[in-house]
Order: sequence, then structure tokens, then C-alpha cells
Amino acid sequence: MLIWMTAEISSRPLGLARIVVGSACVIRSVLAWPILLGLTDSEVVKIPYADWLPAPSPPLVALIVATWLLSAVLFTLGWRVPVVGPILFAAIAATLALDQQTYDNHVYLMAWLVLLLTVADAGAGISIRGKDRAVVRWPVLLLMIQLSVVYAFSAITKFNELFLSGGTLAAVLRNGVIPFPNSLRILPLLSAVAGVVIFVELFIALMIWRPNFRPAAFVLGLGLHASITLLMASTAQLLVFSLEMLALYPLFLHPDPLSLTGPADPAWRRKIHRLDLLRVVRLEGVGDELIVNHQGRTTRGAPAHTRIAEHLVPWLWFAPLLRIPGISHIHRWWHRPGGRRSLPVDEIQVQ
Repeated sequence: MLIWMTAEISSRPLGLARIVVGSACVIRSVLAWPILLGLTDSEVVKIPYADWLPAPSPPLVALIVATWLLSAVLFTLGWRVPVVGPILFAAIAATLALDQQTYDNHVYLMAWLVLLLTVADAGAGISIRGKDRAVVRWPVLLLMIQLSVVYAFSAITKFNELFLSGGTLAAVLRNGVIPFPNSLRILPLLSAVAGVVIFVELFIALMIWRPNFRPAAFVLGLGLHASITLLMASTAQLLVFSLEMLALYPLFLHPDPLSLTGPADPAWRRKIHRLDLLRVVRLEGVGDELIVNHQGRTTRGAPAHTRIAEHLVPWLWFAPLLRIPGISHIHRWWHRPGGRRSLPVDEIQVQ
């Protein structure tokens, strides 16, 4: 176990997580400005955590937000993450500590993710420094555990009469980017939806660790976060939360590379390399039929396309849909022998 925990793994998925979380930090720093500035109004009641903490003032707010924004940009780019990571964490922590009214679950989660990404050496992959280097597995494992903790805790706290009755959803499903139909705002239906939400969160928390169920967890996670972001109010805040969570999904992909045999067409191979952001595809053999070897399993034709797409960004969140009965049959027909079996991967889509 110790050898497994301390083994070195690719830093590319970790670098992608850093970029997405860093982008969420940039968005949230902009949203923090009016919130913190509002606390400087003399008529606003202050609720400090301790008397010795400085009172919110325009210069202090400007310093915190400027530090947050600048360090978030540098963190996203991967510039000296061991230095800018702690600075970004400190700026977010200062925001939370400034007043009890500034507390936000998503910001609290953001602070922890920035800290864990810094400890994990997230600047080792996909950064402006250029060359990637391997990272140790155990800090990455902490980030993966954090994802399960968030989903599991969220599901457990929903086991209450108000949420299960659909009352909570009836209150929050309004004023979103996509208006929720009033005709569907009935408690029996929303109660069923509440049960589905709890099931999805528990499913993701547990089954994202299981290779056989991981594709389903990816699709359900995307659907969950797209729904809450588009259907609920505070869209910007929920977008930040969704980015924080979805950023961690690629960390669960199996580290073994995909050995690929495919067309000799140089343009096709360059396209595969360009789409392979996580660098998990190894173009080895040449042949008329697409063949993928991964984790001791060999897949051909349409299933091989699906398997590759499940490791490409952003297709990895959509490609599992190609496994659904009906869609998979259409996909197999599309790539039948003698048909369009050399379809480039970036043209894969749900038929």
C-alpha cells in the first residue's frame, strides 16, 4: 500500500484540475468585490468572528480582491504554484474571516481545493513552465476523496422531511437561466426528483471509484451540475461550484495509457494527438480497423472510439452516452465494416 501511495503518476489530469479550479477562483474573485464592498457601508451591521480582526474598509477589500484575482490568474497558468498557491489560499481565507456574513460553502471548498492542489504540486502539469513532470499519488488521492466527501455529505444532509417532500426544490427552482415550468412545480413530482438527486449524489460519491460504473458517474455528474447551474438562481455561484467539482473528475481516469492501432493517415494521427490533452493515448500500430488495448482489454471499431473519447477532454463527460442501448447500436452501425469506420475522434457525437 505504501509503495502504491508513493508511486509517481502523470501530472496532466492534476494540471487540468488546477486550470479549472483556478478559473473558478478568478470568477469568484470578481463576484466577491461587490459583496465585500457592501460590508464597508457604515449602515451595514458587522458580525466579526473576533474583536481583534480589522473592520472591512475599501482599501482592505481592494487589497484582498486584487491579491485573490492576481494569484488566481497565476495559479491557473501554473506559474510558481508553490508560491502563488498559498497566497491564493490566504486571500480566500481572509475573505471568509473578514466577517461571518462572507461565509459561503463554495468558497470554503475552493480554499481547500487550492490548498490540496498546491500540496499535490499541481503546477507540474499543463503549465506555462512547459515540460511536465510526474507527481506523487497520495496528494492526488486526497483530492479524489474530497470529491466523494462533498457528494456524500450533500446527499446525507438532504435526508430530511423538507427536502424529501420537494419543498426545498420548489423554492430554489426559480429565476434560473432556464425557467422551471410552473406546471411542473408540484410537490409529488418534485419529491420524486429529490429522491433522484440524492441517489445521483450517492452514486457519484461511491461508484466513481469503480471502473465499470465510472462512465455513468461522469455523465450523471455533468447532468447534475448542468441542471443546478441552469435551473437555479445564483447562477454564477453555482457555476463556480460546478467547476470546482467537475475539475476533479479526470483524476479518476485510470493512469495506464491506451495503446491504439489505427489509420496511417498523418492528419488523423495529428488530430488524435491534439485532442489528447491528458496524454493517455499511444499511437503504435497501423491498420484499417481501430483497435484499443487498455487495462488488459482489447476493443475494436465503435467501442474503441467510445473508449478513446472517454479519455479525451471534454468528450470524457459525454462519451459514456455512447454506451446506452439504442445509442450504442446506432454508433456500431455507423462504424460497421465498410461504413465510416475511420471517423475521426473529434467527430464522435451522440447520433
